[in-house]
Amino acid sequence: MFWLLKDLRLNNKPFTVVFFHHPPYSSGNHGSTRYLRLIWGIAFEFFNVDIVFNGHDHCYERGKVGSVNYIVTGGGGAPPYDVGKSWWTIYSEKTYHYCLVTANQEELYFEAKKPDGTIIDSFSIQK
Repeated sequence: MFWLLKDLRLNNKPFTVVFFHHPPYSSGNHGSTRYLRLIWGIAFEFFNVDIVFNGHDHCYERGKVGSVNYIVTGGGGAPPYDVGKSWWTIYSEKTYHYCLVTANQEELYFEAKKPDGTIIDSFSIQK
């Protein structure tokens, strides 16, 4: 836990992306992992994390809490789960999908795509 706080504090890259398994925010079958919100939500906001990627729920959901984008991306193999919408949800869908992120020093561009290449969600972050 302390290694992550240290890494976030020392980070000087234009974009900060965090990956781990259980989502703090999810409207899927497993739902949110509320204690992770308490442990990490404030730190992610404080250290200007741009995107948090999680799995666990086999669906796609993008939410935003404060300035942090939360992506549940669990649509790569096992059958997709139903997914709802919550107060943080920007977009959600029960679908197989993958995520594509491209970035340079000034812009991060995100796309969620179905296996056939159809874009189901996208956004960009400017620095």
